[in-house]
Amino acid sequence: MRVLRSVQNNYRGAAVFSAVEGLRQAFILATDSQDWKKIQHLDKICIAFVDRVIAANPDNPQLPIAVLDELKRIYNVLIFDCQQKAASMAV
Repeated sequence: MRVLRSVQNNYRGAAVFSAVEGLRQAFILATDSQDWKKIQHLDKICIAFVDRVIAANPDNPQLPIAVLDELKRIYNVLIFDCQQKAASMAV
């Protein structure tokens, strides 16, 4: 899976945000295709990714905070999109 490759070993500096962008794109594709198992898998990747970013940046606490803030935005969009899809199915 391309997301896993883009996330691996990208726990410091600007590479972190490239990995976050890869996660964002993967969430969009999974949501568009209604691949709920993939979304669940991506969620687990995010948990591990955040843990590794925190561990890799003890000298830079602002980086994990920025990553969490960006992931929060991604999840807000994901939740909104899922709510829209659920509402359209209920009609």
